[in-house]
Amino acid sequence: MAVLMIGLSTGKGLQEAIHQRITALQGDAQIRSYHQPNAFESMAFNWTASKQAIPPDIKPIAMSWKQGIVAFEGSMQGAQCIGYSQWPLWLNQGLTQGRLPESADYMEVLISEDMARKLNLEVDDELQLYFQREGAQRPVMRYATLSGLFNTHMQEWDGQWLITHLSHMQLIQQLDSHQVGGLILHGEQVQTEQGMASIRGLLPLNLDLYQPQQDYPQLYQWLELFDTNTAVLASILIIIAAFNAAVVVFVLVVARAKHIAILRTMGMSARQINWAFVGHLGRDVTKGLLWGNLIGLALLYAQFQFQILELDPVTYYVDHVPVSWDWWSFLMANLLVFTTVTVTAWLPSRILAKIRPADVLRMS
Repeated sequence: MAVLMIGLSTGKGLQEAIHQRITALQGDAQIRSYHQPNAFESMAFNWTASKQAIPPDIKPIAMSWKQGIVAFEGSMQGAQCIGYSQWPLWLNQGLTQGRLPESADYMEVLISEDMARKLNLEVDDELQLYFQREGAQRPVMRYATLSGLFNTHMQEWDGQWLITHLSHMQLIQQLDSHQVGGLILHGEQVQTEQGMASIRGLLPLNLDLYQPQQDYPQLYQWLELFDTNTAVLASILIIIAAFNAAVVVFVLVVARAKHIAILRTMGMSARQINWAFVGHLGRDVTKGLLWGNLIGLALLYAQFQFQILELDPVTYYVDHVPVSWDWWSFLMANLLVFTTVTVTAWLPSRILAKIRPADVLRMS
């Protein structure tokens, strides 16, 4: 039971932790152009047209992005340059060195520790940014100062993101102040199908609402595999417990055959003896479940408080095994184990009906 609880809690905890990290970076949903051409360059739209669709208690973060090249002392690295109208919460938490960009006149940028290491960049270094234009026009070149470094522990983003203020990206993309590439939304209204439908119904025809599950389907398919792994683990553990219970009942019946025969000769029916065995086993199962729950909860609490088991963030996106306190799953697991073990143990006790008291007493 302890192993089952740990498997349920950590599996769901890992799903929730990765989803929370993705939504912190990408938002619970994004308003973008319905005809978004590709993931590397945003398609601008007038953000004022979507104002009426956004709930009053949600403050959207406007953004625009364009693919470019970062150059420093002969080294070059491709980058996804993103401009924000205001700094997301995750950026304040993920900043590891330096400061957030402050200058509205001169371009300051943030890059990941991983990109800085590849380019041998340090805070306050000046770097060059190159952006391609349509047709045969010459690329745009901008100088920028590296104001700080961040780390999201998400390799997909750390390896390519360059962050600056929205106004600089609008200037590079030749947009006016009302044109953006997307709006990031955080809130409960965009976490449900009903809320999504109500917002989508008020959006202009050229805009749509996107959730992280739509933008990163492969990542969420990988997360769904955790449910399969947990189900397989639970099935194996329950089958083992049920088999052991059945063996215990069978051994008890064989070992107590003489006592059973005496009870039968005194008038006790096979059914009554059968229920006596099941009740005795049910008491032991309840005691085992109690100890299993105590051990499982104690281990989970220790991991929750002290983060004893660590993970490689490059592979699992988090640096420790997360714990989810899903009490409903714990309750259902206890009921499932108790029911399965009790019912399975009842089957071998049916051999009581075939015991003939006279034959048993004669052999003894």
